[in-house]
Amino acid sequence: MRKNHKKEIGMIHNIPLNALRSFVIAAEHLSFTHAGEAMNVTPGAVSRLVKKLEQYLEIKLFSRTPHGLRLTDAGKKLLQEINPPFQALQNATKRARRQDDNQVRVICPPTFAARWLLPRWSDFYQKFPDVKVQMSTTLTDVDLTQDTDHDIAIQLDDPVDKASVQTDHRQTDISSTHFLNIETLPVCSPKIFSKGAGELASAKMLQESVLIHSVPLGNEWRNWLAAYRATMEDDAVNCALAKINPENGPEFQTLDLCIQAAIEGVGISIAIAAFVSEDLRAGRLIAPFTFTRPSRRSFHIQFRNQSANNPTIKLYRDWLIAQGGTPD
Repeated sequence: MRKNHKKEIGMIHNIPLNALRSFVIAAEHLSFTHAGEAMNVTPGAVSRLVKKLEQYLEIKLFSRTPHGLRLTDAGKKLLQEINPPFQALQNATKRARRQDDNQVRVICPPTFAARWLLPRWSDFYQKFPDVKVQMSTTLTDVDLTQDTDHDIAIQLDDPVDKASVQTDHRQTDISSTHFLNIETLPVCSPKIFSKGAGELASAKMLQESVLIHSVPLGNEWRNWLAAYRATMEDDAVNCALAKINPENGPEFQTLDLCIQAAIEGVGISIAIAAFVSEDLRAGRLIAPFTFTRPSRRSFHIQFRNQSANNPTIKLYRDWLIAQGGTPD
């Protein structure tokens, strides 16, 4: 029994881990040259390590063709089996290196960064000057089970159970904390719309206005008009609102561009109230209608369950929640 145990330990020590790593990277690129660039070694070094692995396993992993490398059936099977553990090892190494640092890496939509987070940036640094925040933006959804470069993702999520502040997604090991409600309203430059003109006059003016749309809030003009009409008891106003084409007008990739277009007088944009509060106070924008529509969607803070007690990540998460006005 003890002899077998020693033999198993010896086999573990003899596994050519560096050769396995070379194989995985070469299989991803199907090129020793590109794999060498990724590993900062020569293509010949990668080729020799892969050959060493083939000799160790006594199987052929690649076929060399005039068009480049191709995985053999044995190579495909090996890659399928060892790639997940290698990825998990790489992610664990990254997390271990970050465990004791004083940094938090945040990714969020660009409009959220520009119009909500940056205006509050100085508040965080005044309170926590020793914490380094690295911020990235993206227009696509973030999956923290795959994205190991960020600690926190701020995303516009689908409806959640508001009775539970935190939703534990056990299958993905990601938690999502609701922290910022969304209300939408039309905004525009004071140069193109008469504020306080009355509901009927404003509705008629809206018929002749350019409606600005954003990709993130694609159907919001239709949703806002429907909700507004549902509260309106004046038949004349309802009739005027019914004549508005909610699909009319240009569409921009980000809500920030829509808001800027409204400031420049291009037309009227639907905006998230929390993103335009300073523009409204400063008079760069006006809200021609007093009605705001509460959205079923809201902003959430997403983070990995295993990093929930990381002091720096928890500090930044708690600060975001406090700024958003949602109790923890």
